[in-house]
Amino acid sequence: PGKRIYRRKAAEAEVGVAREETEDFRLELTAQVKEAFFNVLLSERLLDVSRKNVETVEAVVRSVKLRVDSGEAPELEMIKARVELLKVTKDLKRAENRVVLAKAVLNSLLGGTFGEDYEIQGEFLAPDKHLESALLVDTALAQHPQILRQKKAFEAADYALLRERQARIPDLVLKGSITDEIDKRSYAVGLSVSFPIFYQRQGEIAVAQAGKARAQAELERTQVELTKLIIQEYQNYQIALDQLDVFEKGLIKQADEALRIARFSYEQGESDLLDLLDSQ
Repeated sequence: PGKRIYRRKAAEAEVGVAREETEDFRLELTAQVKEAFFNVLLSERLLDVSRKNVETVEAVVRSVKLRVDSGEAPELEMIKARVELLKVTKDLKRAENRVVLAKAVLNSLLGGTFGEDYEIQGEFLAPDKHLESALLVDTALAQHPQILRQKKAFEAADYALLRERQARIPDLVLKGSITDEIDKRSYAVGLSVSFPIFYQRQGEIAVAQAGKARAQAELERTQVELTKLIIQEYQNYQIALDQLDVFEKGLIKQADEALRIARFSYEQGESDLLDLLDSQ
């Protein structure tokens, strides 16, 4: 019975390993779909920005043309303005290609169910949760499928070691036979037990012990790597929040105001084209 119960427990733990691998795949796929979705959203926003840039530079080209035609600016400024228009037009083409590629990636993750042309709707919402790195690490170490998988793998290796130790116990073999002769039929029942003297399964037990130690080391490695990754991404998250705060609290408005002043100054002949392009 000891052999059977540990063989069964080891098999059940292996089923748990496969189940956690499935959960890890689902978690990874969910993250990839979300990332691809917001990448499409971001690509479309960048495309809108590129279109606005083209419109702005076209307005600059018209202003430069008026000044060149009136003799207030040299012909070289018109060449510079046209070069700038070519640059932003090229950026617009690149932005269009990025949208196409981002949509293809998202569609591939969804098994091609969206077809070639589709539209998405979404918003970039500010995070409404205050996250703490220590709590994130504790949650991941307790619930992440990779950790649970390694725990199940360690459990399976432990049961495999117990199974090999139980395997040293001899098996009881029950035998039965019927012998037919010319004038009679004989029945026989036998019970046999093999007693190993030299072979104590030392090799199999040593392999199982090594497997258990390897599973333990793999669990600790996964815990360390996951902790390091969470701390790293938490720092990136904080940096992103700080950058978002800087932009929203004035940097964008200041840059927009600087562009307005530069455009007005150029139209009044108080600054040159390079200042306007730098502001743009």
